[in-house]
Amino acid sequence: MLRTRFPTAHHFTVSLFGCQYHAPSPDVSKRALIQKFDKLVKDGALHVEKLEQNDLPSKVWTSHWKSPQHFKAWWERPEVAEFWAALPDDAGFWRETVSLPATRAMYESNGRDPHGSAHCGELIPLTEKMGCWGAYRSCMTQDTPDDKFSSPLPDLPEPKPLSDKIRPGRTRITNFPDNICFMVEGRDESAMPPRERAYWDDEFDDLAKQWITNVMTAGAAKGLVSGRACHAFADGKHLGASPFSDGKGVIECATATSTIPETASNGGILVDRIGPTIVPFLYVDSVGLLLALSVTSLRMKYWQPILIAQALLIVICVSLAFYSRMPRWWGKGTPVITNCQGKGASDDSGFTTTASSFASRSSSSSALFPGLDYPQQNLLLFWLDLSHIEHLARYDKVHVKLRHNFLAAYGPGGVMAGGDILLWVDMGILKGDEMDAEYVGCYEGSGFMAYDHDAAFESRRDTKSAGLPVFFDEPRESKPME
Repeated sequence: MLRTRFPTAHHFTVSLFGCQYHAPSPDVSKRALIQKFDKLVKDGALHVEKLEQNDLPSKVWTSHWKSPQHFKAWWERPEVAEFWAALPDDAGFWRETVSLPATRAMYESNGRDPHGSAHCGELIPLTEKMGCWGAYRSCMTQDTPDDKFSSPLPDLPEPKPLSDKIRPGRTRITNFPDNICFMVEGRDESAMPPRERAYWDDEFDDLAKQWITNVMTAGAAKGLVSGRACHAFADGKHLGASPFSDGKGVIECATATSTIPETASNGGILVDRIGPTIVPFLYVDSVGLLLALSVTSLRMKYWQPILIAQALLIVICVSLAFYSRMPRWWGKGTPVITNCQGKGASDDSGFTTTASSFASRSSSSSALFPGLDYPQQNLLLFWLDLSHIEHLARYDKVHVKLRHNFLAAYGPGGVMAGGDILLWVDMGILKGDEMDAEYVGCYEGSGFMAYDHDAAFESRRDTKSAGLPVFFDEPRESKPME
């Protein structure tokens, strides 16, 4: 295990950028904006991860910067400033930028190469404070003896729901409560050999997907301010069906259209395409063949076995039709989704074509969050404070079991010790002035806009692109506890 030693002379910066397609896939003009911004951000950041959001057709960039001052220097480059200032009122672009000191940030991973905020510091061995409850909190150093990393808010305000209504123009969040906990959980299964892949699928796949679902559906009552489950395409796809229910016992599915023949929403197998296309033809062919043979086989010596074989073929075809159209109550105990996760056709630019802009969100324990069959998953999370994720992790039965079984299997002496699954976690505790967010023509309820009806997340409407807060002007020193 490795951790990161961050610089103490200044903060480092992580800026999340996104572009909502406002359609199943970006149109020509939006595609051009995405490609232009992609080049701009890559030219400035230490490292950029390109992602797609699982439940909303969107491009997401996770960018890492040496310091707030380096981010500001890039942000004020003429070509970057001109790009952002020229965005139309319905652009769908957004930015959530956080800056963290070494005292209130941590990175841990079982991988040898840097991921996430490890690009902002130095990788060193993790020799202690690992595996025990409260290990993350013990890595933090309070700004003052009285700082318990608790939110000043007794509860998170009720958020406005995400809707398909676009708020035109520019919205800037100007106020944030102290001690919001920013977290990125990453997992990459692409390097696992067949033996480990099979073991993971049998022992951990269901648990891991259910844990992600529990996190993403935790809601404001459990302290989740904002969450985005994303996937990457760099290592291809491990296709499968991730069920997701509308909470009423009905699978909510996106239907692939004739103009998008091989896609549905967010990354699984189009099981439904078997039913309405291949199966009926097999069925008709088998019936026709049966009728033809039934006429001629009366003169054949072995007419009875032929009729029996044809009857079995009909039974098989009908079974396949039933299998592809109906929920599956056997196997891993979750229903089969049809047309809810398509192949996720992506071009060389990394765009995904999807057939539904929104997925129903539910906390049903029998349903899984969409898009969880890609080999690389990144959760981008903001919690009201550290205590909320600590509580969920300790008392969620799925996570407790997942954690216990994983440590037993992948720990010293375990059957998968030294395995090739890649895991990493970024976490930081933020003061209000260390956060900045802006939304340009995004859906109502996006990100922190869901809370801007409350003074704790106050916003303003800008008629033009505004500069960064004064926090970005000068470096601030920190002294972490080692």
